[in-house]
Amino acid sequence: MITYKDVENRVMPPEKRAECKHDLFSFYIGRKITYIMTIPFLYTSISPDMITGLSILMLSAGFPIFCIAETKAALLGGWLLFFLWSLLDGVDGNVARYKCQFSKLGDIYDTMGGYMAIALMYFAAGIAAAHGRNGLLGLSRDNYIILGGLSSISGIFPRLMMHKVISSFMDSSIVRDIQDKAQYGIVKIAALNITSISGGSMVLLLAAVLTERLDVYTLVYFMLNLLKMIISLKSIFKGVKEAEK
Repeated sequence: MITYKDVENRVMPPEKRAECKHDLFSFYIGRKITYIMTIPFLYTSISPDMITGLSILMLSAGFPIFCIAETKAALLGGWLLFFLWSLLDGVDGNVARYKCQFSKLGDIYDTMGGYMAIALMYFAAGIAAAHGRNGLLGLSRDNYIILGGLSSISGIFPRLMMHKVISSFMDSSIVRDIQDKAQYGIVKIAALNITSISGGSMVLLLAAVLTERLDVYTLVYFMLNLLKMIISLKSIFKGVKEAEK
């Protein structure tokens, strides 16, 4: 019989634990839930890629629900689908590591799901803020949609640049300051916990729904993601310049 501890020990080796432990909500709550969710899948022939597909389906369903929701209950339903994506995004990796079922295509699917989450969640929050009652900020409804879209772009753009640099130089060490989470200092750990799409961003989105403050959430995450993009791009280009010396 497969137990919780069996899963945890097999899918969370020390090096991965060191990389993931700084994202507090994801590591101490989200991942704990995924270990439980992983066990039933291990008794089936369902592949990690199929679980990834299911997680992407959750995103695809959550986005329109969040965008057209007119009640708090509907928004909570959309949020739950986003949260299920984050959990299944952990389950697929757990199953892959437990069964040693790795593939480059699976890694691409998983990356696609992560990009979709960043693109859809902040944008959905902006649209929902525009549909809600005017809040504390006094902005026009269209501005929330724009801010949500720009927030999504700011979240994705540095990742695209990072992967372009790695593919151009065939050397991931150029961007190790961004990738090596195990070596993060206090400031980077705080930023990680606030902006993690399956961590702080997800938790605060729930808080924004419950308190009807999606307008504040949209503006704050636009500013945070914009700042994070600027800092990340600065680090990326610094690594590129050093690599070309």
